[in-house]
Amino acid sequence: MKARGEITVFLSLCLLSVAALLCVMIESARTAGSRYYFQTAVNSGLDTLFSRYHRQLWDKYQIMALEYEVPEDLTKSLEDYMDEYLSIDNWYPMKLESMELTSLKGMADNGGDYLAEEVLKYMKYAMVSQFVINPEDGEQLLKDVTEGAGAGSLAGTYDSQEKEVRKLEKTVEKLVENVRQQEKQKDEIWKALSEDDEESFDKAAKEYRKAAEDYPKLMEKYGKQARALAEKQQQSRQKIDEVKPDLQEDRGELFEKQWNPYDTYIAQDGERYKEFQTQEEVTEKNLELLEKVEELVERLLGGQGMVPPGIGDRVIGTGPDLNVEDPPNGLTLSKREAVRVMAPDGSEEEEEEPYYEEDDDDDDDEPVLTAAALMWSQGYTATKLSTEYGTGDKEKRNLLEQAQSMMEAGLLGLVMPEGTVISSGALSLGQFPSKTVGVPEKNGGEKGNSFLERVIIDEYCGHFFPNALSGGEQLVRYELEYILQGEGTDRGNLEKTVAELFAVREGLNLIRILSDSAKREEARALALAITGGVGLAPLAEIAACLIMGVWAMGESVSDLRILMSGGKVPLWKKNGEWRMSLEGLLEMGKNRGAGKGPESFDSGFTYEGYLKLLLLKENPQEKHMRMLDLMQMNIGLEKSGFLIKNCAYYVDIRGKASGKHVFFTLPFVERLVNGEKGYALEAAAGKAY
Repeated sequence: MKARGEITVFLSLCLLSVAALLCVMIESARTAGSRYYFQTAVNSGLDTLFSRYHRQLWDKYQIMALEYEVPEDLTKSLEDYMDEYLSIDNWYPMKLESMELTSLKGMADNGGDYLAEEVLKYMKYAMVSQFVINPEDGEQLLKDVTEGAGAGSLAGTYDSQEKEVRKLEKTVEKLVENVRQQEKQKDEIWKALSEDDEESFDKAAKEYRKAAEDYPKLMEKYGKQARALAEKQQQSRQKIDEVKPDLQEDRGELFEKQWNPYDTYIAQDGERYKEFQTQEEVTEKNLELLEKVEELVERLLGGQGMVPPGIGDRVIGTGPDLNVEDPPNGLTLSKREAVRVMAPDGSEEEEEEPYYEEDDDDDDDEPVLTAAALMWSQGYTATKLSTEYGTGDKEKRNLLEQAQSMMEAGLLGLVMPEGTVISSGALSLGQFPSKTVGVPEKNGGEKGNSFLERVIIDEYCGHFFPNALSGGEQLVRYELEYILQGEGTDRGNLEKTVAELFAVREGLNLIRILSDSAKREEARALALAITGGVGLAPLAEIAACLIMGVWAMGESVSDLRILMSGGKVPLWKKNGEWRMSLEGLLEMGKNRGAGKGPESFDSGFTYEGYLKLLLLKENPQEKHMRMLDLMQMNIGLEKSGFLIKNCAYYVDIRGKASGKHVFFTLPFVERLVNGEKGYALEAAAGKAY
């Protein structure tokens, strides 16, 4: 019987088919597993990479960031960490082909958004028992500080505008004095001519000419100053329009009223200017007359002796109204009569009939310059200037101006405690993130913009960055002031911070004065004493504006002295909390010093608290970048070459690998899958601190 193998072959083929199917199914499952394994390897490698956060940055500022030199260092580190997974002999054999960084975000990117995010995370769990600024009050406090800063800028506008008025009034004084000088020299000229005193005439004529020629120059200066004041007034109106949205409605109206006296002053000054212009024409005519008189004197002294036709015609009476019939030809008015009737004091003597006598060229006692005196007296146009200037208490005015100039010139020296040594620390701004990376022009970031976030970040700043009252021996000491101002030296940052704080306090104090009728009346009373009630009517009101502004400055100096000594000052003062009187303000100007420092208030904000208030109104992104500047500077002192721009906060990666088939290696299976020996693996991952 012949053997047959159909069943064996059939079963063998079935077994192979089943085995192939099983291998394909197992390989498919293993391939899916290898993809998950590769993804796990990528994620784990990224986690391991991020575990290398910068230790000093964390220890000093509680901020996590990954430092690198070049981005390729990150991919190289990832590849090393991946090898730990891919080199294991397991069911998922594969080979890493590439590791690519698809996105890399640094701490300085996007206006410091990632720093703000780290700060907010830390502050969420930080052991902060009490905030200096209540986060719920952040919005209202920001409005108050903004209103104070706006009112402070308006106070500065008041001061500059009042200075223009002061300059104008000083020029008015010079104009009036000039006219008085002309009148004085006019009488001196007449006296010298009537007494035949040639030397005195020359001197008086010279003085008169000098005064008359100076008058147009003073008028030109007066015109320029009047125009400058009008322009300043227009600018002030624009300024109040800009600031008014930051002021409460009733306070905006208070500041509006302060400009009314300036409008009135400018209007009335226009009429006064016309009067001065008329006087300029009079001065010009009198100057021309003086030239004619000088020509006549020269002729008379030259021996011609005869009065030229038209000189002294029809002059009858006494004094300036002398009216004598025309002297006959060959006769001259006697010297005795000329002196008597031409007396400048206008005294009336018993009138005598004028007499004539024959010319006698040989008579040395005959008057020579009498005709010139007649010409000067008859032709001179009298001044009709009604303008006067203030005759008030100039001493108080000077003391007030001294106090003002002292506060404007040396504010830092006035408010710092005696014996304080200002830090000379300097910052190298060139490599700072705020310079190399830059700050967005607008609030382009997403973190740290809300009032709550601003308050929290400002609290963080106060905790980690020292200020002028913190002490310490570090090279750069005024770090909180740098975050506010961004200057390159400690002194520069402190000066600008004190000036900004002074402006806020000045604005708040000025609002307090304008809202207090009793204080306004005190200012008006002193203004009347200073102006003397003479001159244009609005001058007293303008002086009152100046006094209230300087008064607010004096109170602000007192406030800052308290703050810089470690005390507290309330944002809005109540009745009884005002420290600077007008007498104390004048005493400050007299002694050129602020005197003994005032005592601290029981409640309010400290210096650090005020700095945090000022930070509320800063551009959040600019603030974040300056915080990074300081972090880089201080870490760089411990680790040379440290740069914030080389600190990663967020990384996206994409890895590619080649997987190896395990169950496809049988020849018949390879034929089933068209001879494929491997397959591509790809995984993406992203991570941030």
